[in-house]
Amino acid sequence: MFDFTNILRVNGRAIMGRVGNGSTPSYFIYDTRKGEITNEGKRKHIVEVWNTRYDYNSTRTYNAEN
Repeated sequence: MFDFTNILRVNGRAIMGRVGNGSTPSYFIYDTRKGEITNEGKRKHIVEVWNTRYDYNSTRTYNAEN
């Protein structure tokens, strides 16, 4: 897929990884059901997306007013 790819987290439906080495690596979330990268960007953004959509171990709350 990519050179210097590191898999950081995996669950039943997604893979979070890092592409590249050095000072500016790119991060991605790969959806295994769709077979495509659904999100990519800087680390902070990808970790926030992972924690809100794919982290099954955390407790989720939803407020329809927000």
